Amino acid sequence: MRSTLPESPTLDELVGAMYGAISFRPGEKPDWEADRKIFAPDVRFMRLSSASVETFGLDEYISNVEGMIRNGTLPSFHEYEIARSTQLFGDIAHIWSTYEGRRSPDDPTLVTRGINSIQCARPGGRWWIVAMIWFREDSDHPIPPEYLPS
Repeated sequence: MRSTLPESPTLDELVGAMYGAISFRPGEKPDWEADRKIFAPDVRFMRLSSASVETFGLDEYISNVEGMIRNGTLPSFHEYEIARSTQLFGDIAHIWSTYEGRRSPDDPTLVTRGINSIQCARPGGRWWIVAMIWFREDSDHPIPPEYLPS
């Protein structure tokens, strides 16, 4: 799912573009060009799980996902937001974005579900994602009801 991002996106447009950029069908790849317009150049990513902590810059993140595509563990992916909570002060925003991931938009099988903690900043009047931490739901860590659709 490809989306165009306005020069000065709203937070809704930024988050929507983020989910659109990571989603791709078999034989395609995520929209890395869009990611460079969504994420600040010095963005930090952290993938947490019960067993590990992985940190990335944007280029490392792209390389990691490309490796999963090449080795067949991620032949396609569709991630979308199912709930959100936003806290805003001045030119900073913190977004709790609950997501689900499937192999395609019409696939009923859930591949993953979790929460993205997205930190945004608006330097010079334009929103950027400056950091993102995500944690995938597992049997020991179900998503709390307040982070699910009501």
